[in-house]
Amino acid sequence: MGASRFTTFRRIILPSLVPAIAAGSSLGFARAISEFGSLVLISGNTPYKTEVASLKILKFLEGDNQAGAAAVAVLLLIVAVVTIVALDLISRRVARRG
Repeated sequence: MGASRFTTFRRIILPSLVPAIAAGSSLGFARAISEFGSLVLISGNTPYKTEVASLKILKFLEGDNQAGAAAVAVLLLIVAVVTIVALDLISRRVARRG
């Protein structure tokens, strides 16, 4: 009907793919945020350089600093909730359009 390839992709293909992309992103994010073992191997666990939140929580718990572990866990929970809510809002907005 005369539309360019980019317009076809943007108007027809992408709107139908956005819910699947959002679902995959949220599942991948949930998996990545809960991963522990592979992060130790990949990050190198260099203090104050490549530490990740789950390792920081473990170090706080091993050092008997439950308040520090709880603070990092709450921060991680806030980031996870904000990300999942944002992805849900995006998928609902796209679902309303098409």
